[in-house]
Amino acid sequence: MTGESTYDTTGGNPPDTTKSNVNYGNYLNQEKIRYKSKGYGLIFGFLTTISYFYFAPTFINNLYLQIIPAKDKLEPGKFSFWLIVLLHEIVFIFANIPYLIIYKLKINFFERYKVNDKRWPWDENPEKWSKTLQENIKLILINHLLIVPFSLCIHYFKNVSPYLLDVDKLPTHFDVL
Repeated sequence: MTGESTYDTTGGNPPDTTKSNVNYGNYLNQEKIRYKSKGYGLIFGFLTTISYFYFAPTFINNLYLQIIPAKDKLEPGKFSFWLIVLLHEIVFIFANIPYLIIYKLKINFFERYKVNDKRWPWDENPEKWSKTLQENIKLILINHLLIVPFSLCIHYFKNVSPYLLDVDKLPTHFDVL
């Protein structure tokens, strides 16, 4: 375990730890330097984590309170079916929009966190990317419009909800953690 580490601190490939010449102390120092050089990423990561564990439950609780009147009109299984499908779509869309904006605007702050120096696939080969995007949209639509609802059909047809649907049973922020 003597010798020099060949680890690329610019975000390239990690070292081959199967070789006996990796100096782990040197590797850890290089990692510390790499994370310090990207500094503000920890703040962004912290804010993202807070948004998922604090703001998302608050949003979902408020949304749930808005759709409570529908709960009284639907049977529990049907209500939980539609609630899960609706929340699935909302979370999917709002979790991906920030990343779409980050990638398309090419903000330097985020670009420096790329794991390699290659161009984005949509910049490198727009025609190939367009075909790939169309294929992926088809798969996403199949998953969202067929697979997710189909997997929840048992709740709908048996009229059984595996979840507690009462307002006083909604989880607190600490329950989510």
